[in-house]
Amino acid sequence: MSSIERATDKLDQLKSKSTFEKMVGVAAVLTDLLEAHQIKPVIVGGLGSSKGHLVE
Repeated sequence: MSSIERATDKLDQLKSKSTFEKMVGVAAVLTDLLEAHQIKPVIVGGLGSSKGHLVE
């Protein structure tokens, strides 16, 4: 199984999770994918509310 297929499976498993768990899970998947290319991403969060709207 390729890394993209594994990442897709992991992302599919996040569908039933809370918004917070989804955000952390997606960041983890992206970090794993980029690590293979020696890229260290900077994941920034906290710009939205739990309803998905921007905080004013």
